[in-house]
Amino acid sequence: MRLSSPLLRWWQDFFSAAGVALYFNRLTVLGRERLPRSGPVLYLGLHRNGAVDGFVYHRVVPRAEFMIARQLLRSPLGRLFFRGIEVVRDKDGTSPGERAGNRAALQVCLAHLRSGGELAVLPEGTSDLGPSHLPFKRGAARLAQAFLAEGAALRIVPLGIHYERAWEFRSNVEVVVGEPIATDLPAGASEEERTELLHERFTRALEAVGVNVASAEEQARLESLAYAATLGADRSYFSALKAFERGVPPGLAQAWQRLERDCDRLGLARHQGVPLVPLGRAWLYVVAAPPLALLAAAALLLNAPPALLAVAAARRMADARNVVALWRLIVGVPALIAWALLLAALSLAWGAPALFLAYVAVSIAGIAVFYRAKKLAVTVYNLLRGRALRSDLLTLKQGIDAALAHAP
Repeated sequence: MRLSSPLLRWWQDFFSAAGVALYFNRLTVLGRERLPRSGPVLYLGLHRNGAVDGFVYHRVVPRAEFMIARQLLRSPLGRLFFRGIEVVRDKDGTSPGERAGNRAALQVCLAHLRSGGELAVLPEGTSDLGPSHLPFKRGAARLAQAFLAEGAALRIVPLGIHYERAWEFRSNVEVVVGEPIATDLPAGASEEERTELLHERFTRALEAVGVNVASAEEQARLESLAYAATLGADRSYFSALKAFERGVPPGLAQAWQRLERDCDRLGLARHQGVPLVPLGRAWLYVVAAPPLALLAAAALLLNAPPALLAVAAARRMADARNVVALWRLIVGVPALIAWALLLAALSLAWGAPALFLAYVAVSIAGIAVFYRAKKLAVTVYNLLRGRALRSDLLTLKQGIDAALAHAP
């Protein structure tokens, strides 16, 4: 574990909190009551969206120390944003020296748990936004087995993470806290047998807080249907995903396919894969859309330099969707801070601090309404262009709600 100064730790915590608050419209925690109030605790998290998962999990379990890939800490830039107990993944190197380093990291983890600490591990080792989880490594099970073999009590809690659109600015994210995993083990079992039993339990628990389907096409359909299910309803995105994981009713699947073809024919816009239309009085949407759109646009224009830098960095550096948000944050948050400080200095130099306060107010308000403004813009556009399909879209929404109402 690399030592970090209090100032560096403060900056890393600030960056994590600011990044999550800025990039995501809403972070929801399902099952928060299952979070232990004290350690020792081992958290097992699904890994979807690169290092951004760690930022989000840190907001949910702020006392936890994370096991982290050494690759993230090899450069000064990485050490500026990340900290944790370093391990070397198989894909990054397996030399004798690196394996010895992992054994040392295991001892650091055990010592941290012995002190009553909380530890977070992402057993997939790397992230992917695909239709199913990656193979779970056995390191977490070996760690838990070694600690339990000492006769100490350990609470093990699975965490799932689900993004509406992981790469899009101001989408929603949900973290699911699963049921604690049983830690009782057969007295006569060997170390390897105990490790294997824990690994099987870990796999089942993580699959319970995750969603796994057969293909990317099926995943895209489920995500669109789940997002549609949250519209105008007090329903979590994860609960809808989990219900549709068990199967989409054939009639609903066919209706969705027909509607997608009709929307493509008419050129309707989509928000997160769904062609939105007014669920209530259409005139309210038409009246609300322009002021919110202007406020969101004003916030973007006032912060155009850091926003453009963030977008450019992701386009240049991100090699997959699961690292787009990370590069936008690594570049965008420091650039935004520098931009705000520059504007503050200029406003003071001009003797007009009220201008800077106005900039701050518009920026905060515009970012806050960005998600809603985007939804309203899509809704009004579709209302004007595809009025004939509104009844079909509303019927489909009713079908989604009915299917979920009867879901087990």
